[in-house]
Amino acid sequence: MTLIALGAGALTLEGNLPAQFGKLLLLALPVMAISLVMTITLRWLGVRHVETVEKEKTLKTKRIAILVAIAFTIGGLTGFGLTRWGDSTLSAARYVHERLQTLAVEPVQAEGFFPLNDVPGLASRLGMPYTLHGKPSGQSITAAEITADFEDGYQITCVLLVFPDKPPFLRACAEGDKVSLPAQ
Repeated sequence: MTLIALGAGALTLEGNLPAQFGKLLLLALPVMAISLVMTITLRWLGVRHVETVEKEKTLKTKRIAILVAIAFTIGGLTGFGLTRWGDSTLSAARYVHERLQTLAVEPVQAEGFFPLNDVPGLASRLGMPYTLHGKPSGQSITAAEITADFEDGYQITCVLLVFPDKPPFLRACAEGDKVSLPAQ
């Protein structure tokens, strides 16, 4: 994993040698730290498993179950931490959900809520069940991309600018899963 990170970093390095070395360190150190923690944890679990297998039969099942529970707990907490939405993405998803729910009741406000010339198929799907997916946008530091997947397969993706203490601002929408910010 570290070699992949170093290889990817080497392809994009610019500047003089000390700057390149610094970039490599910043790229590789977090990967090595996580790998070290994972290695220590797996080693500890493996040693405890071997000790448990060599012990009496009566305690063996209980101790193996405890080790499995520890492994699942660590994996679950790590997975939860890595897939948790940030505050800005959650705020943007709530904003899009509120807009879609309002439009289902009052479709007259559609043009004020969404740029319908960019998402012409949305008007016919108001009130239809949908699922929201969100992620931080790669187009702007303050932006989040929210995708609404409707029951019939129709999909819209919106980029919202999210600033602290302000409501999200809908910047762009498009049909499908790709959207880009308009040039200013």
